Amino acid sequence: MTVEIRQGDCDGAAVWLTTTTDRPDAYGAFGIGLEQGSYCIRTLSVPAPYSVPADVTFTMEARPANWVTVWVPGPVIVTGALVAKNSNGTPINGVTAYIAEGSCSQPGRGVWQNTTAANQWAEGGFGVSLATGVHCVSTLSVPSGYQTPAPYQIDVTAPSPYWITTWVPGTGPSTGTPEPYYANCAAVRAAGAAPLYRGQPGYSSHLDRDGDGVACEK
Repeated sequence: MTVEIRQGDCDGAAVWLTTTTDRPDAYGAFGIGLEQGSYCIRTLSVPAPYSVPADVTFTMEARPANWVTVWVPGPVIVTGALVAKNSNGTPINGVTAYIAEGSCSQPGRGVWQNTTAANQWAEGGFGVSLATGVHCVSTLSVPSGYQTPAPYQIDVTAPSPYWITTWVPGTGPSTGTPEPYYANCAAVRAAGAAPLYRGQPGYSSHLDRDGDGVACEK
């Protein structure tokens, strides 16, 4: 977004003109050096789908730092998280996910890419902030022992938070026979494996909707 800073009120002389950068280390900001006094920020242009905000007045004071924030009207943003899980329902670190606007048949602008990582808040996941609407979630890479799942579509709605789960076939590195993976109960029944009990090959929490340890019993 391009902003102009005027000295005094919003009809004063222009003393600063710049555009916020999309560099990952800038976070939509820029540094300014101004003398003490009153100023007005006038927003000249913003990227779609945002709207130009009203003028903002502020005062530069005699202190180490003066932080000025311009709130830009735009689409409703929903926060939440994406978590990658394996066939046993265990979170997986090292899965790189990519989120684009629009359906998976006609994906649009990419809006998020990150790799799931373990930390004290979200093992096998990362936080997301998305505008409301349809998005396509693709998996770009998975750790050894896993298979890349097909892209899938989500419809982000308010209120937040919105939780996204990516089911990744496989159970991790193994020297034995890979454990079977079933995308849904129809696949379990087609294989003649229903019902599945917790601990059995192929059991996964996404097949056990009521969480009683028995999947696809009906």
